[in-house]
Amino acid sequence: MAIRKARGLEVVKSPFQELYEGSRPSLHGLTPAAYLPIVREDKRHEDDPIVIEPGTLVGLDSAGNLVPASTTAFNLAYTALDVTWGVKLQDGSTAVAAGDTESLAAVKPIGVVTAPVYSKVLADSYTNYKRDLTPSILSGNYSVLVPATTTAENAIASGDLVLAVNGRFSKIGDPIDSEALTDAELAVQRGEFTVGRCIKKHLIATGTSAAGTLASASDADGAGRFDTLSKVNTVPGLGLTGSDTRGIPQMVWQHGITDAAGDLYALEIRIDL
Repeated sequence: MAIRKARGLEVVKSPFQELYEGSRPSLHGLTPAAYLPIVREDKRHEDDPIVIEPGTLVGLDSAGNLVPASTTAFNLAYTALDVTWGVKLQDGSTAVAAGDTESLAAVKPIGVVTAPVYSKVLADSYTNYKRDLTPSILSGNYSVLVPATTTAENAIASGDLVLAVNGRFSKIGDPIDSEALTDAELAVQRGEFTVGRCIKKHLIATGTSAAGTLASASDADGAGRFDTLSKVNTVPGLGLTGSDTRGIPQMVWQHGITDAAGDLYALEIRIDL
């Protein structure tokens, strides 16, 4: 018998989990930059467009709007979804086209968002749009758990200091012993982009798959504290942690990528800006 699921209601788990209580500064009036690309539509809330996922390191652009934080400039990439919603480039007047990219300057971090941040496109278009755009941001005395979603995050080890790169985490490299440092290098050395320290790197699943893919079904549930999750029978197709995710926690299943050895990791990071 085929098991049916409601269209568009598959469970979406953000790549982020809070572990301990910490500091949440009240930043009234803070809204996301209107030019941010849409990362997905919220299928449980009338398809409202989301521009920043929970677990993203954020800062303020030159106009005081919320954007992903990064030690270096990086490109924003636009898709057909941005065309559909009428997103415009940073000049505020040029409509984006699918495949467009635009560089965003380096942005110092102020914290980590804990809930989806929704695009300004609806609030700017309709005066009766009531969704609260004020983000919830963690800035210190807090530990979070995130899946390793990039090559740089897979390279982080327990004990490493971490900084913001393209809104995600990256370990701080070796100190630069030079008298000819650029302003950007000096800012990194002074810790202006440091966001905390990796307390523990958790091995979630082991495998031999190529980097960037999930571990094989035969060995995905064989690591650490999660080695019995595959015995939890869950409905196929909903993405719930258990047999449907081959024993891998849903957050890691949906967002994590393997390292060169085919292993999946999650990072416990102490946020302290």
